[in-house]
Amino acid sequence: MEAKKIEEDIRNSVNELRFYEWELQKFSQFSSYNKKSFSDDTQRLFQLLSELIAYCKDPPEDCSFDLEKIREAQFVFSKSSREMHKELLGL
Repeated sequence: MEAKKIEEDIRNSVNELRFYEWELQKFSQFSSYNKKSFSDDTQRLFQLLSELIAYCKDPPEDCSFDLEKIREAQFVFSKSSREMHKELLGL
């Protein structure tokens, strides 16, 4: 029963990630200067999150997941999202 709950939670997390990725792409289309870097940084972060979800679903016994890569990708993503937000606000 616990395994089914975990699998359902993982499936819900993947669906949420897809929704947020779609929302980000929808709003970033109005950016002229920062669109490419923001898109690349978004893609990198969501790829790593997808890898984490896959790891959690079926963790290998002989290795652990490097969460530091996600932290670094979050930092880069936050920086590029602030830059795009400033651009869209005309600052």
